[in-house]
Amino acid sequence: MLSQRDLAIRNLREKDYRAILDRVEIEGDCHVWKGRLSRGKGRFTIYQGPQPVEITVARLVAYLAFGKAPENKTQVTTTCNNRNCLRKEHLTYASDEEVRKRRKERNARRR
Repeated sequence: MLSQRDLAIRNLREKDYRAILDRVEIEGDCHVWKGRLSRGKGRFTIYQGPQPVEITVARLVAYLAFGKAPENKTQVTTTCNNRNCLRKEHLTYASDEEVRKRRKERNARRR
């Protein structure tokens, strides 16, 4: 059975796609979300039915590019370390463990 979020994504309308594209700018090798942020991540609201569905834009783009996330990969992360990048080549599904490992490696490089 599909979750409300998965169902909303499957039923996206053309105006939703345009609204997303209007909020993306190309910066170097990344396609960066310039729309609404919440806790540092891009957010988009899909208005369908009685309850709007809010989703991170990276998860939305990953779902459209790769399909539903595998059961063991609950996070969407970027290989470019720009958390607002939406370029599909930079997005990947990751497990919680993989996300912790990448964060640790990124923090070690900053020191």
